[in-house]
Amino acid sequence: MNIYLCGPISALPIDQARQRFAQAEADLRAQFPHATTINPMTLPHQHADEWADYMREDIAALMQCQAIALLPGWEDSKGCRAEVGIASALGDFAFYARDVHGAFFAITDSNVWNEFVFAGARQLAAKLFSPKKHSNDGC
Repeated sequence: MNIYLCGPISALPIDQARQRFAQAEADLRAQFPHATTINPMTLPHQHADEWADYMREDIAALMQCQAIALLPGWEDSKGCRAEVGIASALGDFAFYARDVHGAFFAITDSNVWNEFVFAGARQLAAKLFSPKKHSNDGC
């Protein structure tokens, strides 16, 4: 089984993103020793430094996988939401998320998966569409 790591990259300092992905990859390898982990941070990207170019190559790597492991913060990332959308639409992916102890667990119930995705979407919507607080500047 190939497991694709899905987590925010461009929203973090690059060294922090590399560290988070390296730790997640090590954790997945320890938990699933017979699986191959696909880490987008270590793919041999051969293109200009543009987000869309990274996504094209990352999605091509995702298409070689049977599972996707979601790292914290994935729901706030445009790229992660695209990757999760593709994996969900294909319907034959296994989904893994981290529990409170950092171990990965499988989301096997479609109702739980839908709630998991929609909870992330609701959280994002609340962030994007919450009323902005205006300071009282005396006007």
